[in-house]
Amino acid sequence: TRRYLRVFLEDKHVITRCRATPLAHSPQGKLFNQLLNRFQFYQRFEIDDQEGTALTQDDIALIQAEKVQLLQRTAFKHFQPELNELALSNISAVEDRDKLSRHLARMQPDRLRDLCVKLQLLPEPVGDEPANSPDFMIEAIVSCYERRLSQVEEANRMSLYPDEHTLWDENTVPSTQFYTGDKVLALPKLNLQFLTFHDYLLRNFELFRLESMFEIRSDVEDMIKRMKPLYDETAVTGDRTSFEGWSRMALNIKGSTILHVSPPLLGETVPAQVVAEIQYSLYNTRGVMRDEWEAIRQHDVVFMLTVKASIPKGNYNDPKKNGQENGNGKKRGAPDGKGKSKKDEAPFQEQWGIISLRGAEVVEIADEHNHVLKDVEMDIEGKRRAGNKRLMRVRLDPAQYYKDTVASGVGVGFHSGPDGNLVRNDEGEWHWGKGDKEQDTKPKDKVPTPPVYKTFNILLRRKPKENNFKAVLQTIRELMNSRTVVPPWIHDIFLGYGDPEEARRSVGITPTIDFVDTFVSYEHLQACFPGKKIILEGDAATVAPPFRITFVGDADDDNASEHTLRVNPYSNINMGPYPMDKPKANHVPFTPVQIEAIRSGVNPGLTMVVGPPGTGKTDVAVQIISNLYHTFPNQRTLLVTHSNQALNQLFEKIMALDIDERHLLRLGHGETELETDKDFSKVGRVNYMLDLRLRNLAEVER
Repeated sequence: TRRYLRVFLEDKHVITRCRATPLAHSPQGKLFNQLLNRFQFYQRFEIDDQEGTALTQDDIALIQAEKVQLLQRTAFKHFQPELNELALSNISAVEDRDKLSRHLARMQPDRLRDLCVKLQLLPEPVGDEPANSPDFMIEAIVSCYERRLSQVEEANRMSLYPDEHTLWDENTVPSTQFYTGDKVLALPKLNLQFLTFHDYLLRNFELFRLESMFEIRSDVEDMIKRMKPLYDETAVTGDRTSFEGWSRMALNIKGSTILHVSPPLLGETVPAQVVAEIQYSLYNTRGVMRDEWEAIRQHDVVFMLTVKASIPKGNYNDPKKNGQENGNGKKRGAPDGKGKSKKDEAPFQEQWGIISLRGAEVVEIADEHNHVLKDVEMDIEGKRRAGNKRLMRVRLDPAQYYKDTVASGVGVGFHSGPDGNLVRNDEGEWHWGKGDKEQDTKPKDKVPTPPVYKTFNILLRRKPKENNFKAVLQTIRELMNSRTVVPPWIHDIFLGYGDPEEARRSVGITPTIDFVDTFVSYEHLQACFPGKKIILEGDAATVAPPFRITFVGDADDDNASEHTLRVNPYSNINMGPYPMDKPKANHVPFTPVQIEAIRSGVNPGLTMVVGPPGTGKTDVAVQIISNLYHTFPNQRTLLVTHSNQALNQLFEKIMALDIDERHLLRLGHGETELETDKDFSKVGRVNYMLDLRLRNLAEVER
């Protein structure tokens, strides 16, 4: 379908004609342009339409060079002297949109038409057919021969953090208050089929980014309502926005400064790193709230907001008290006394005066003496920061900073010391250079700072277990930048093509598998392999798990009823005479389909277990892990889940099986939510081993 339809749409210049419509240039055409951008993206998708293979960066560069070369040869041969300069220019000058447009603007309309015909962009004019406008013909040529950013370049230039524009864009992140489902949205979709592996990653990247934005927006709106920003008419100087409420997730920012902007890496345009400093105070925080703010660690994500309130004091419409009257006998927030102000119907961003929002990653936090405590010092040694003043150094998003500098007109400058970095000496003082305080320093305000970074007045944090979006997005983007290779035996199935039954890997199948305690009895084993010939080494009346099974015959043979299974029961090593020495065992009677999944999980290759809730996917995963643990005792197993809750469910079930506790380690913020009194963190594992040593010595002594 794409092979023919894309060529037809490109031949009719559908995108160019849509761009020229009045709707595309009107304020009401925002959604139309967003949908058009998505249409243009897939029309120009980096794929070979004939073979269906993804194009590499070298392939794209070669195709672009051949197109520009064709344009220059045509201009040199048929369009002298108007396009003589174009024909003799280098490729980078020709594929630049502005320069190419200036060259073409010098031509007469009839010559432009001839050029389009020579380039096979337009057909030969027939009869009295109305001529296309010069603007349309110029745009048709430019859109065909301009250099486009590759998909990887576009993904790299995209900020991982939301800003005030994307967060409250109803076309991409609709709110439940305004969206009724009566219109389309400019959203990517997870189809059953994908063009390439990059297409799959990009759709997931955009959808997860939008999903994270929705959650972040909900947290921001809840925080703003609790903070109650009001316009203080009595303020003489400075910011006239005052906050009459409070939120445990937000604090007032006392000041913000850009500390350092690193030059871009070779071949890139955005800075390599942007470091800023945020000043705030914990003076008004107590108890749990203060502990939570002090628990912010390196690599955590925070948000800075600029709020300019327009609601004056005494006229605040509290959502919890909506409908109550104020001192003037009018309903709150309703100057006309009719019950609801016009601001209540306005978008949230406009209603509450949200000017800007930026995200950042925490680098370190210093106390009022500019002393920085490492996470290990606070977690293990129990040290605490002095005083209430805090200096939080954060790493801003370079792509967003570059965008802000261009938009504000301050220019993108990169200031660094003799070694190219702003460094901090042993006393905790920041200066330019390699640590020598005698060097000439550059004042911090010389670092190019867009106005948006000077006006922040709210610092927002989120719950750690809900704030992992940046790491996920960064991982997906790194995959898009790497040459990710999907095994040929699953490539087509992964993209949604072919027969799913063909996605089987026959190379490297293990003939003998130790199922450990997978089967609860020998009768259970027989029920899990219906129609198979089972040869038991031992008496069926007395055998008991665990079992080792050898599969005889070709597993891909269609005549599955002739397969033979050799079952070898064995006994576990006697670990001691005490009740606590008896190994834990599985008590879940798995079905034949689940047994097949467990067998596949122990074999080399990829195993994907899919099913609706309640079908035992977690139990199957836990049993696969247990079997791998006992079958390959010298290897490590890494578990990665989408959420802390899912990982805790797996972890708690693994604890109930015969897996040595000293081999279990739980990483991440969700470790404290495990339903156990034991500590499975890194520190907890060390303490466990020390305690185990003492208990074993006491047992020997007894």
